[in-house]
Amino acid sequence: MRTSVIQVVPIPSFIVDKTNLLIQNVNTKALSFLKAEKKQIINTLFTQYCKSKINHIGEFKDQIFYSFDKKSYTGTLYIQEYFGDSKVFIISFQPINNTGDNRFKNIFESASDGIIVTDKKLKILEVNPSFCEITAITKSEILGQSIFTLARKHADKKSLNGLLEYFSNLIGGEETSIYEIEHENKTLCISVNTKKCKNHYIGIIRDNTDFKTAINESEQKYRTLVEASNDSILIVQKGKIVFSNKSFYPTTGYSQNELLGKHIINFIPEKKQKEVIKIYNQVAQFRKTNQRFETIIINKQGDQFDIEATLIPINYLGEEAEQVVLKNTTRQKRAEIALKESEEKFKFLSESTFEGILVHKKGRVLDANDAFLKMTGFNRDEAINEQVLDYIPFAKDKAKILINIVKNNAKPYHVTVSKKNGERFIATLQAKNVMHKGQKVRIASVRDETENFKIKKNLEDSEQRYRTLFENTGTATCIIEKDNYISLSNHKFEELTGYSKSEIQNKKKWTDFIHPDDLSRMIHYQDKRLARKKGVPNQYEFQLIDKNNNTKDILVLVNMVANSSNRVASLLDISDRKKAENQLKKLNERLKRSKEKAEESDRLKSAFLANMSHEIRTPMNGILGFTDLLREPDLSGEEYNLYIDVIKRSGVRMLDTVNNLIDISKIETGQMETFTSKVNVNQELKGLFLFFEPEANNKGIQLKWVKRINDEEAIIHTDDQKLNSILTNLIKNAIKYSDSGIIEMGCTKIENNYLEFSVKDNGFGIPKSRLKSIFNRFEQVSNPSSKATEGSGLGLAISRAYVKMLGGKISAKSEIGKGSEFIFTIACNYQ
Repeated sequence: MRTSVIQVVPIPSFIVDKTNLLIQNVNTKALSFLKAEKKQIINTLFTQYCKSKINHIGEFKDQIFYSFDKKSYTGTLYIQEYFGDSKVFIISFQPINNTGDNRFKNIFESASDGIIVTDKKLKILEVNPSFCEITAITKSEILGQSIFTLARKHADKKSLNGLLEYFSNLIGGEETSIYEIEHENKTLCISVNTKKCKNHYIGIIRDNTDFKTAINESEQKYRTLVEASNDSILIVQKGKIVFSNKSFYPTTGYSQNELLGKHIINFIPEKKQKEVIKIYNQVAQFRKTNQRFETIIINKQGDQFDIEATLIPINYLGEEAEQVVLKNTTRQKRAEIALKESEEKFKFLSESTFEGILVHKKGRVLDANDAFLKMTGFNRDEAINEQVLDYIPFAKDKAKILINIVKNNAKPYHVTVSKKNGERFIATLQAKNVMHKGQKVRIASVRDETENFKIKKNLEDSEQRYRTLFENTGTATCIIEKDNYISLSNHKFEELTGYSKSEIQNKKKWTDFIHPDDLSRMIHYQDKRLARKKGVPNQYEFQLIDKNNNTKDILVLVNMVANSSNRVASLLDISDRKKAENQLKKLNERLKRSKEKAEESDRLKSAFLANMSHEIRTPMNGILGFTDLLREPDLSGEEYNLYIDVIKRSGVRMLDTVNNLIDISKIETGQMETFTSKVNVNQELKGLFLFFEPEANNKGIQLKWVKRINDEEAIIHTDDQKLNSILTNLIKNAIKYSDSGIIEMGCTKIENNYLEFSVKDNGFGIPKSRLKSIFNRFEQVSNPSSKATEGSGLGLAISRAYVKMLGGKISAKSEIGKGSEFIFTIACNYQ
């Protein structure tokens, strides 16, 4: 057994007799190092190879070790007892350098981890090939450099400050732990021996990129295992529960909605609250060590349960949190009461754990609990005084135990264990040193992981089947996490979006693909779906934006993943169908507009004929009628002048109608031209005011002109006839459609060199439904206070056309019973 154990140790190792220091056995690494045959080494004095005197078991630094040809090598010497045999040592030697040209051994050169050696001031003395490969830095760039210079030159900016602080603490003699940085898209772990050697430090760097990727891919598997755990597992932030597995529900009697958001102290009796708060604050504030303690919880019905709680500081969703693991120990407490008269060793074991327990000293079993005996098939008499290594069939696992057994508190690790009947099972081992009955012993817990490994294998098989189905589905499919990141996507989704899986998975959010027009609606659906509210459609349409910024019409089917906040979205590209639908819709709209235009044209034609018949026949009848009256022989002078005045007004009305028809015809055929000249807007408004004031006063209306611009700004270049025609039409309409009140006109200069004109009246107003149509040809609004309204209905249509020709816009706002205001702008040209 001695031979098989030291053969798996990866450095030169010897088995040496304590009494005379003669070498009894040696591994192949030592033979290669000494360049000698085994028969030359066996029964020789170990002291001839080691310069220092061996006087007790322990670890010695900076020892001088000689090769067979007496070349000296500096290294680290490890000495410990061989388990189960107090007469011999296991001595291992880790070479560091020598006085010759060959400074490092094969183990240094071939190590998969990067190794770096520096002096006490962190000047780099040597590195192995793996260090250069992991960091992508050549050896010539490294040797002779200060570790601080190397860090500043090559470390990522976000890692630099922390890395420099880490090295400064190292020089200052502080305890250092494993430090993790990101470098060249890799996750690197750095570990430095904090115990100073005589002339140097030894650092180890490891590429953990694949390991971290595997952790992310396994997150869902671990979540499943957490849900399947018999222990209650909570995640707490600032004392409030943000996650709970299913095992906590039957224990407390509360539903998930009742648990989330509650403070954990609500479940603790008042007499225990101070104690629990103190322990919780220690973990939450210092975040270095786990805390395990016993307390009591209260369920919904008020019943109390004994529990064993473990508080573990973690990072959850980017924030500090605490994982709380609760074991219901109520039955255990009752059992302890029943077992008060049992031997102290059984009480000690039962209080420690329910797992298989071994108590041993230097590898020899002192005691074992029933769980371990049942697990292995041995009885207590067979187990006592046996060697721990006798349960381990494989040499590599024996080496694991030897490496971990020297640690005061070994973290869990896996080994294969043999049963009495020859069967084997995979076990998780965890051990620590404790004081028991006045002596230092080691407690080892053994957990049978066979079923868990089967579950893991089944989960992996199930996941593979799921991935096959997922990849071969006919639609673009993705899984959306609660935080909207896409954790999984198939190749159809890649084709649809234009992104590769590496660009999508855990890097792109679902909302990154949604068109802004649809984003608020989709977020509303998502929030209601996550809140498990009813009435949320699981199938609907939206617009997707791909990598090339193209917009695609998508029909999506969204379903929630069972017992999760994740969603599965299946997308179908319906862009071609929507395009065809839109083309058909546009065609129908064009047909509808053509029909309406034809009907409108027919209506306008009828309105035109009716209006023109009225507007021409009425003044013509007046002319003819009063011409006949002029032939009467006994007309007085007053009657004569009155008849002449009526004939003149009728002629002017007929001329206005003809001029309007000519103007609208020119406008519609594009024959209307503009003639620019210098115009004083203030003088133009003043002239119109003086012209229309008598007509307004005759109707009891006050015409008001408000001068809002100075004379310098009032002089512009524009078509004065068209400006005059626009204002004349608006003022005439204001007088025509008002019976009293005030008509106010004016002009204001606005931004971007525009003048804004306004004509405001207190007339009866225009219905909102007619505010746009009044600018159409032959459209008029009747004055309710008069029987008929004169005019061709062309004035506002002509005004709108003139305003457009002068570079502006015209609009109207009105309120029935309160009046109307017409506003138009024209471009200023000051030249």
